[in-house]
Amino acid sequence: MGIIIRRLPLSDRLQRFRDEATARGFGQSASPKEANWTQAFFELYAGLPLAERQARSFAYALTHEPVYIHPHTRLAGQTYQRCPGAGAPDVTSNNPLWADYSVNPQARRLVAERLPENAAYAKFFNDGASPGHVGWDWAMLLERGAQGLRDRHAEAEFLAASDPKAREFHRCVQIVLDALIEWAALHARTLREMAANETTPARKAELLEMAAEVHYKDAVNQVRRFAPEDGKPVINMLMRKWDIINLRTIISSRRTGKTWEQMRPYLVSAGELYVHEMERIAKAEPEKLYMRIKETSVGRQILSNSSRNMRGTELEQLFIKAVKSFQVLNQLQAILDTSYYDYLQRGIVSSDKDVIWIKKTVAKEIDLRNIMSVLRLKKNGVKDPARIATYIIRGGRINSAFVEALLKANSSKEVLSTIKPLFKIKGEDFTSLPVLEASLQQELANERVRVFYKNPVSIATLAGFLFIKEEEMNNIRKIVRGKDYNLSPEEIRPMLVFY
Repeated sequence: MGIIIRRLPLSDRLQRFRDEATARGFGQSASPKEANWTQAFFELYAGLPLAERQARSFAYALTHEPVYIHPHTRLAGQTYQRCPGAGAPDVTSNNPLWADYSVNPQARRLVAERLPENAAYAKFFNDGASPGHVGWDWAMLLERGAQGLRDRHAEAEFLAASDPKAREFHRCVQIVLDALIEWAALHARTLREMAANETTPARKAELLEMAAEVHYKDAVNQVRRFAPEDGKPVINMLMRKWDIINLRTIISSRRTGKTWEQMRPYLVSAGELYVHEMERIAKAEPEKLYMRIKETSVGRQILSNSSRNMRGTELEQLFIKAVKSFQVLNQLQAILDTSYYDYLQRGIVSSDKDVIWIKKTVAKEIDLRNIMSVLRLKKNGVKDPARIATYIIRGGRINSAFVEALLKANSSKEVLSTIKPLFKIKGEDFTSLPVLEASLQQELANERVRVFYKNPVSIATLAGFLFIKEEEMNNIRKIVRGKDYNLSPEEIRPMLVFY
């Protein structure tokens, strides 16, 4: 029985990307890598010990690699490995300067001297014993990231106090990883510059959002780098918020028929879900959506939390129905939110006494979400307290009496009067729910700033900084999308949150 292969049609954008990538592949490319590497090794760092000289020379070549942001791409960055100038002279080179330093010729010489019997095999295989041949542990690289690997080698250097060679090795690895992180940061700067000069509104918006996301993720990784050991789990828990937001975005986008390419600009990969995992979830058939999410480590924890109050089969049916039903979608989003905040409230544990301020900020964020949920449900005709209770996230200060007071409020002034014991927002009226939400977010932002200034040597300060960076990125995204929808500055400004 033959295998039937079905080709799916490419979108116009993917078709253009494929054609352009093919043209680039067969076009004439050149790289400055070998020239920069040689200059660094024989001129800039010639006086350093060999190991550090090698590390800094490679680092110099990497940070001077061109930054490529191709049209129609959402992933930034590329290097050319098989083109003129792209060689690795520390392995092999025709430049006579490298004769005593390239690995391959030295390996051939040493193998010939020390293993003469290898000559019988060399004519069938090779005569250098594949020096430096390695197999990458991609899982560890994806799990830890460049910054995580750097932290690991910094710790190893510290622990190898009595072994100078080991300390030298770990220090050199850190030099190279610092260069990799710097090269990645160059892409964020390039994206901002490209966005400033882009004339196509849609592409300009994409570039700005890509730059904002890269910058935000870089800030998160920097904080993870110098956070105290018992503070890192707290930071990671706070960042899991983005996994929930991304899952909500994917599911709601699926309901409106959006493709992965259309969803991707709205996702922020600052949590634990990798981009390829989100793409797999986004492209899954409705009946497999639950399983695709459960396959990820984040999904297993979230769904295990949710299944305490609901059987797995019931939860699976919700995922299937949420793709088609707005009402079920809202219910599912509330379940995901509740699961996350419950996990967060129970999981934030640290020896840092100021962690209590982070918990208070999280509780206030829960209150904001609950207030807006009640008011939106009320606007859509849902006024049954029992039904509304299924959408309430646990962990805040809102109780059933508060919900009933919101439901009974007959004017925006009465709504504000009910809210003000929890949120000290200015004004006596609001024109729409988005305007009210922006006011509540502003008050939450003020609370987060107070956390930031609580104690300069506290995990609360690091969390406060990330809260501020989050709003900075959100403001950029709101401005970009507002302009994309032809909104005026007067219409966009009330949606922004200022510190």
